[in-house]
Amino acid sequence: MREDDQSYFEEPEFKESLKKYESALRNGSPIYMDADELTDIAEYYMIRHQENRANDAISLAVQLHPQSVDPQIFLARQEMFHDRLEQAHRICDAIADQDDREVVFLNAELLIREQKVPEACNFMEAAYQKLDSQRTLFLYDCACILMDYTLWEEARIWTERVLQQQPQHQGALMLKAEIQVMTNQNEEAIEILNNILDQDPYRTPAWNLLAEAQGNLERYHEAMDSA
Repeated sequence: MREDDQSYFEEPEFKESLKKYESALRNGSPIYMDADELTDIAEYYMIRHQENRANDAISLAVQLHPQSVDPQIFLARQEMFHDRLEQAHRICDAIADQDDREVVFLNAELLIREQKVPEACNFMEAAYQKLDSQRTLFLYDCACILMDYTLWEEARIWTERVLQQQPQHQGALMLKAEIQVMTNQNEEAIEILNNILDQDPYRTPAWNLLAEAQGNLERYHEAMDSA
């Protein structure tokens, strides 16, 4: 999960939904929430390794909203992360809206996990060509997926496509810097990160990545300062 995804869990809107859900559980009160709210809560629990609590939240989402895409995506990804790819495919294929962007990304991830990286990139490219809006965001999300699987060269290609459309896209610049650090292009990464921090001095992930790049170059005092 990228930094901008995780930051959602710090938003007041999410915190209020989580408070409402957990309060209802404690009080034994009936719970009615939207499918996306319950799915977000399940994801929150999952990244905190509380799978039983995540399962309770997503089960309620499916019970209340059996036709909603978000809970089905969560269930399929859960199967995928447990390496039960056949079950993940079955859940994914049963989703009515196969053009939903999250369904596209799920299919791409399943292909990657089956060691079919070129097929995954072709699948995402075909979906991209159908879009008439939010094309830059789609490219960025594709790059993030490839990054999550440490596919540095493929991620670089998709990241550069974002930057061709929006040269100052801060998320893509962070991805580019991370790719450079991971592929031992530390000097280039430091230049990008310094530019990012000139615009946003409080961007903690940029400072952390800068410290890593400086450490890789054995510039330990600078890395300590950044940290």
